[in-house]
Amino acid sequence: MRNPPLFPAFVSQHSVNFDKDAPDLGAQFPGIALPESLGRAVPKRKAEFLAGRFCVREVLRRLAPEHAEIPVGTGKNREPLWPDGFVGAITHTLDFASVAIARARDAHGIGLDAERVMTDDNAERLLDKIASPQEIAQMKRKTGWGTGVALTVTFSAKESVFKCLYPQVQRYFDFSDAWIEILDGERFSARLLSTLTPSLTAGRTFEGRFEHDAVSVCTGMVVTPST
Repeated sequence: MRNPPLFPAFVSQHSVNFDKDAPDLGAQFPGIALPESLGRAVPKRKAEFLAGRFCVREVLRRLAPEHAEIPVGTGKNREPLWPDGFVGAITHTLDFASVAIARARDAHGIGLDAERVMTDDNAERLLDKIASPQEIAQMKRKTGWGTGVALTVTFSAKESVFKCLYPQVQRYFDFSDAWIEILDGERFSARLLSTLTPSLTAGRTFEGRFEHDAVSVCTGMVVTPST
């Protein structure tokens, strides 16, 4: 299926649709094994893991075939443990999964996230957990979006920021640590509100890309050596 157009050419991406309710989840992704830790997980979680790791394998087959059949493990904060010399990100939502990977010489981090658009009612209930009212108000003024789309794009962008910067930060940081603004119909900026490391200081701004329709949102962000 088509990959969301979020990244420069040095990033390799693979996306799939999957059926989380299929009676034989493994048949959709032959050769991908579930870790023992997910043996008792619900079918949805199993399907997400299998779909994500399938995409990982397909990307690595193109970038580094010698790593393609070696399972990518999971770290203490559920981050993928990429082969030496690579960075990447995995996302999945309902029936969609996608992976983006690049060589570490080209990127210090990659963020990728996909979400289903929230209803306006759900967004109003969740707003304070994800963004400030001012952050969403300025986005709605600039774009004309409703609260549901504005908060979903903000949430997804902050997820991409977290995934992208985690290799440098190496710890959890919060939605309140970044402020998202829409630059145009396909780009967003993320301004750090907190100092995360000596080089990732409050006030630093990064740029990412997004794509959305009435149903879903995808966001992506890359930090390069020159960023």
